[in-house]
Amino acid sequence: MKTKSSYRTLPLIPQVETVLREEQTKQGEMKEAFRSAYSKKYLDYVCVDAIGNLITPQYITTMCF
Repeated sequence: MKTKSSYRTLPLIPQVETVLREEQTKQGEMKEAFRSAYSKKYLDYVCVDAIGNLITPQYITTMCF
């Protein structure tokens, strides 16, 4: 945010919460399956691949468009 006054808290709609919780569960399963091979660098991120590395914008562009 550029300034403190531009900071906003928005409600999380149930559909988005459901998708995020499903992704959290999936990432937990992948972390357990890959054990030490799973990257611990991005544990607080949502958009990671099967082994815990960040999914880059270029990957999304290449795969989706």
